[in-house]
Amino acid sequence: MLISSYLRPELAIVLTESIDRKALFATLGERVASISDVAAEAVSEGLAERESQCSTVLEQIADIGIALPHAVLPGIPEPLVAAVVAPSGIAFGPDGSAVHLVLAIFGNPDSPWQHVRMLARLARIVAGKGAVGRLAGAGDAAELFERLKAEDASHG
Repeated sequence: MLISSYLRPELAIVLTESIDRKALFATLGERVASISDVAAEAVSEGLAERESQCSTVLEQIADIGIALPHAVLPGIPEPLVAAVVAPSGIAFGPDGSAVHLVLAIFGNPDSPWQHVRMLARLARIVAGKGAVGRLAGAGDAAELFERLKAEDASHG
């Protein structure tokens, strides 16, 4: 399952300043709300609720902290993938540890299998040699969007 068809340019973000997880979830909420019928607050609350159950921070790869937050939300017509690069870091982990790459998934409760498959796909992508560095090195949103599509295509 390729994720390219679930990527939207509006959901590629390169931050210019350091923020915390709550601000990140609010930003993602606003972006998802702008392209769907789901309220921004529902998106940020869904992400926060899932994160409270178990941290989505992955082991650092190439000295870059990574998180794969996700939420299943009524009103999401098809899965969506967001990508965020934060050169200054996002205070994300339960201990306030920073992440610099966030790949978020938003799914519909009627298609839980798609959500799980997308999580697995993103995990495979970030595990690929050099993928994290290439993604985290994007200088702007358009470049991040294109790099994520390329990484997706290169992982068969």
